[in-house]
Amino acid sequence: MTDEFKPIETDVKDALTKTAEDIEKGYPEHLKELAERTEKVVAGGSKKVDEEHAGNIEKILDDLDANQARTDITPNAKAAADGRLKSKLTSVLDPEGEAGRKTDLDNFMSDVDTQGHMAGRHYKPGDQALQNRLGDTKFESDGVTPKIKQSGPNQGHVASENFVDPLTGTTVDGETGGAHRCGPYATRFDNPEDVKQADDFFRGQIASGQIPVETPISEVLGPDGHKELTGFYKDPTDPTQYKNVDFEGGTIVPVYRPDGSGGQKLHTMFINPAPGKHP
Repeated sequence: MTDEFKPIETDVKDALTKTAEDIEKGYPEHLKELAERTEKVVAGGSKKVDEEHAGNIEKILDDLDANQARTDITPNAKAAADGRLKSKLTSVLDPEGEAGRKTDLDNFMSDVDTQGHMAGRHYKPGDQALQNRLGDTKFESDGVTPKIKQSGPNQGHVASENFVDPLTGTTVDGETGGAHRCGPYATRFDNPEDVKQADDFFRGQIASGQIPVETPISEVLGPDGHKELTGFYKDPTDPTQYKNVDFEGGTIVPVYRPDGSGGQKLHTMFINPAPGKHP
């Protein structure tokens, strides 16, 4: 926020007013108060308002309206996108609360880390660790031609061995103590917000008596959720190179297990591209 008031265009003032009027969309109560106060003081010319923040508010409100009007996505996907947009609105309208929200997310991820290997394999690893997880390339008898899988669900992908578990940094599996295994993709959630949103989604299913199952990314994180995920696979034409996974149309696989106290713990949760998307 700047230290002096900056005049704001009328349409942005209207956007701030709209924020206060659209509480029925589900904005948190503390944002209602903040939005109403902001609108009033901006109109009076006495609030320290940053023009860039005001413009962001206008854009988010437009995106919320556009999302509500969409007819090409499911109700779940629409609700997921709505949640992501409201989180952005929270950050803009209540910047002083960001530190507290970050602490809450850090605590959430620390708790996830104690429940299973989700964080250790599918959130914490950097790009190099993901690539190491894909192992060493196997070669044909000539020692030069890489082996390519000729059948099964991973047909066309590079055959590998000596997979490195991010949990141990070695080929020893951090859970079984045996050799670590990995499929043709090594994938990661890039944002704790997405892990939290996905966990909330699947825990909602558990609360309603459903068993969480593999679900389209769009249903969990919204139609654009696939854009903020990372994954690699080996290039079959040159296995020394790694290609980025395209997650559009992909799925999230959740695995929950009893926690011994009547609840469920998040053992793991990972992302897969759509079948046949690669290589």
